[in-house]
Amino acid sequence: MMSASEQGGSMDMRLWDFSLEIYRLPGVAPACLRCQDEAGADVNLILFLLWRAAAGYRLAEGEIASLDAHVTRWREHVVGPLRAMRRELKSESLDETGAFRERIKTVELEAERIEQEALSRAMADAAQSDLKLAPLDAAQANLRAYAAITGRPLPEQAVEDILKAFAAVAEQMIKNVIGAGVSTETLFERTPARLAAEPGRRGGLRP
Repeated sequence: MMSASEQGGSMDMRLWDFSLEIYRLPGVAPACLRCQDEAGADVNLILFLLWRAAAGYRLAEGEIASLDAHVTRWREHVVGPLRAMRRELKSESLDETGAFRERIKTVELEAERIEQEALSRAMADAAQSDLKLAPLDAAQANLRAYAAITGRPLPEQAVEDILKAFAAVAEQMIKNVIGAGVSTETLFERTPARLAAEPGRRGGLRP
């Protein structure tokens, strides 16, 4: 994922912008890559689960499995091949300036954005989970449930690093809501559809 500085713009808490906000924090990028490379995890789905956890939502394993199935074909036939090509080009001498690799990176980024939009739409169309927890508890539960449906545990240190960053982002979200004079309950009652409809600010991502 690209850092926020590579794309510019400020943040709100839509999924894409939430992803940028947490991904730029120390330790998150390598932790996500470890989950991806060592456990076969979908980083975009992990970020989605954290985003929902920030609003207090704990997703059931069946919900996560359905979301995973919804984006599997796109991940395997579009995002994955683009990532493999980008990585291969790191050692390709014919691309002397790296310009071609950068173009592939841009396309990969857009493919990831499309996947995140698909996840947001799928969740907005589904019934809302009644499983509400404190954000950090919800995040831990969502990651455990994701590991359970894949059958591959996420690296412990990577999860610890991700959750540490998540706690900071969730805390800031609550401070922002309080600073705006809005009840924190409003934050946790937001649905994906309502979040997606909020006025957006720009951002970007990719390792």
